[in-house]
Amino acid sequence: LRKDDAISIIKIENKDFSFLTSDNPVTFSNHTTQFQAYFDTESEISLTVNCQYKLTIYPKNFISDKYWFSKRSYYGKDAKRETEATNLEQYYNADRFIIGKQEKTLKDTLLLLNNIREQPPSPFGRAGEGPLC
Repeated sequence: LRKDDAISIIKIENKDFSFLTSDNPVTFSNHTTQFQAYFDTESEISLTVNCQYKLTIYPKNFISDKYWFSKRSYYGKDAKRETEATNLEQYYNADRFIIGKQEKTLKDTLLLLNNIREQPPSPFGRAGEGPLC
């Protein structure tokens, strides 16, 4: 843990949705630049702990409070949205394997990926790529 970082724990309280993990479960994202590096102090670090919990460490500039800690439980549509976003992150970050507890979760993620691929290209590119020009 980096000094002054914030921690968030998310719990999925809906039996219909669950997190996937992979052979490369730690994801890094930087909301201020496209530069992504493991030791970038501005990166957000996420880890799906198991099918029900996700841990996220936010950089000190992302949350204004020092030593901020949050524990949230998601139900219904919020649980669906959170698991879909996290499972896509795991899919794109995986080297070879996706690991999940529920067969339905794996099928739903593959269906979501197929729907994303079938959409016409956006002039703004895919998420995280920025404009194409």
